[in-house]
Amino acid sequence: MTRDEFLRLTRERIAAYHEKRQAGTTVGSPWLVLGDFDHDRFEKLDAIDLHDPALFADVVDLVREECPDLQWLWLNGTGVSDLTPLAGLAGLQQLSLDRTGVSDLTPLLALPSLVELWLRNSAVDIPESLISSIDARNILAYWREQHDAESVGADAPVREVKILLVGQGRVGKTHLRKRVLSGPESQPDHAAEETSTHNIEMSHLQQIPRSLDELHDTSPQPNEVRARVWDFGGQDYLHGTHRFFLGAEHALYVLVLDATKTPTENRLNYWLRFLAHHGTSQANNQLRAPVVIVFNKCDFVTRAEEPQCGDLRPDEERTLTAAQVRENWQAMQRELTTAEEQGWYGAHVIGEPIVGMGWREEYEHHPRRDVFQHTHHAALEQCLQRLHEALSVVVALNDTRPGSFFPLKRWVEETFHADEAPPPFTRYFERTNIAFRQALTEHAREHNAREPDASLEAVYLQLLVDLGLIHWLGGRPEHRDGLDHVATQYVFNPNWVKRPVYWLIRTSNSKDGFVRLGSIRNELQSNDAGGLSEVDQNLVLKLMQACHVAHEHRTPEGVDGYVIPDLLRFRETERLPDDASEFLQGVEETDTHSVRWEFPFLPERVFLRYVTDHYLHIEDRHRHCSRNSVLVSTCPRYNDCHVLLQCDISPPEGNPPFINLWITGGNGRDREWTSNTIRHEFENILESEGLPAIADDAAQLQQARDLTQMTPTLPSVLRRSSHISELQASPADHAEQNGVIKIVVDEPSQSVRVNGEERRLTDIPWKLLLYLSKQFDNPNTRTRFVSYDEIRENVYDSRSVQDNTIQAQKGKIKKALAIEIIDGKSRPGHYRILNSTEFSLKLNSD
Repeated sequence: MTRDEFLRLTRERIAAYHEKRQAGTTVGSPWLVLGDFDHDRFEKLDAIDLHDPALFADVVDLVREECPDLQWLWLNGTGVSDLTPLAGLAGLQQLSLDRTGVSDLTPLLALPSLVELWLRNSAVDIPESLISSIDARNILAYWREQHDAESVGADAPVREVKILLVGQGRVGKTHLRKRVLSGPESQPDHAAEETSTHNIEMSHLQQIPRSLDELHDTSPQPNEVRARVWDFGGQDYLHGTHRFFLGAEHALYVLVLDATKTPTENRLNYWLRFLAHHGTSQANNQLRAPVVIVFNKCDFVTRAEEPQCGDLRPDEERTLTAAQVRENWQAMQRELTTAEEQGWYGAHVIGEPIVGMGWREEYEHHPRRDVFQHTHHAALEQCLQRLHEALSVVVALNDTRPGSFFPLKRWVEETFHADEAPPPFTRYFERTNIAFRQALTEHAREHNAREPDASLEAVYLQLLVDLGLIHWLGGRPEHRDGLDHVATQYVFNPNWVKRPVYWLIRTSNSKDGFVRLGSIRNELQSNDAGGLSEVDQNLVLKLMQACHVAHEHRTPEGVDGYVIPDLLRFRETERLPDDASEFLQGVEETDTHSVRWEFPFLPERVFLRYVTDHYLHIEDRHRHCSRNSVLVSTCPRYNDCHVLLQCDISPPEGNPPFINLWITGGNGRDREWTSNTIRHEFENILESEGLPAIADDAAQLQQARDLTQMTPTLPSVLRRSSHISELQASPADHAEQNGVIKIVVDEPSQSVRVNGEERRLTDIPWKLLLYLSKQFDNPNTRTRFVSYDEIRENVYDSRSVQDNTIQAQKGKIKKALAIEIIDGKSRPGHYRILNSTEFSLKLNSD
């Protein structure tokens, strides 16, 4: 296409748009697409190359002349690299530069109205978290700060990481830390009996030695990465709270496993999925924190091979025969092979698991002392080497940060991490205390810098969270709307947060999860919890509520206590989670409903949140309320049905975690309704936690995304999907399942009976079917997801369509159709139409 042709077509497009506006047949802001996604099917523009600055300047001049009120411009894949011509588009609010050669955003600083900016796969050098946010103000504030000649100091990366030791309790995480990750105090042969870690132990910054010979070398090395080591307690009741200190940026995970335990006891399946989720960057899901797997207590496996080996005692809680140790070790090897074949369930595992660590004081006088010590030291050496290998892929480690960030970082370190009585928190929006904003400004002034842009606060706060220096909820999507102002206005000292929260969870003797308010206040007033004042107690409780760690228990008289689901214990029985014989005793099979839901990742908190939501509907909490099983019998939404749910978050042999559901009572329709209601409740919990959907929907979700070719300006998130494949496989012409209707029609206005109910199809006009039939050249059966915008643009003349099937809801939520075109040879003129609000689509933009 020549320059003149392109300018002519652009002018025609703008003229056509103006005609629509004058005729009242279009709504919304003035917009223009010049890139490789074309809203109006203007196919000839797909291959346009705007790399030539002169051509791009001519196009922008034309746009400014013909459409001075332009608010939305799409330049995806056009080759644009110089944005200087855009400086005059003062009204521009949305700009897409995905897959362009743009590296300099300076011209955009002159656009006061710019709100949203897409830069994926461009040449701009800014953090992925900012690119993902598409927040133009934050992006440009960061750019300005980075490139301002008067900025404080030099821009540089923050060469620091958090090494997070995770795994079950009593596997040896603390031993590993004290052997090689305690700076000059490291002792490779440390073997003293350690008490269980009941919260998180956090170390000061230290260099990571490259070998055992460097353990006690404290001389600084140029450009060396330094680490804070976080040793997480492995007890089950701590996992729900741990997640608030995890993340992907600046993180390196070490998963410690016990060589004498079974895969189920080590929860290998669960931990790998846990790290896959928490170690994936929210800004870019292609970036994942590295994971190093280390086995401890390998000496017992070696000893179990000795001919005369008797019983072994890996810790004070267990005594095993040599045969049991060998059997457990072989089972772990099989489970590791399965995990590796399945891509470690999404975790970014670096290298092979490290085997050989294990040392006990008694080996000093053992005839095979040298063998044990050599094997143990070799494993430690390999561990240190693997950590340095993993550093090369730590997310954001080499990202350049503005010079103004470093004085703020030093202030936080000096304030929160002082050796004597550091403050518990600051309210950074309130000038009455040491304000975060005020401190940032003062440090900038001290270094002769202008006052930093206020929009940088969130960026700086999240970076401090990533480095482990503060605890702040404002950057977490599931907590931005937390209770009161805890989530947004408070910056907590992580050392202060962990003490009362973990103490309260660890010391309570409640078996059913309920703790009275008086008991909570007594515990939080104790010296072990920090001796908190009533004001601080209330703040801790609000923080726990915002994090879904605690939930108010209300009576007609008010709040009498809190439900803390992490206090619930496991229901220990071999029959769980696949047997419900006691629940189903005396009930006819035809009077029950059962289903299993599988999950890509099922953290305990999902099941525990459901338990908490229905806490008042559990009659006998001591018997029927646990971490992995709950019986709900009095929920009014369940139509007098009784519900038993049992979960397994770490099943063997690489199987995905799952929840089993059994329903009795009511009639068949009541039980099916209750099943759908419970599924919807879990879907809402998953969505609020930012977790992947139930696994049996994952394929349909991906298929929907692929077929609609969704982009930031079109519906991009399928909130719920349905059993499309099951409906398609059904021989019935008319059926309904999980809220989705399948109908085979000859006449779009006819009435049909679906599951005994009459349904009218007046919302499916002929011209819609005719349009859809043209989209399929292949006569084979196929399914296509059609967006609201496509139907609106290609079927109707007006954007203000009132058809119930495809009307916009509040400008954000759209409905979609899934249409299957039946082979015209075998069933001419037939269409299967799946029409349901289950195909809800949500726009990214307002």
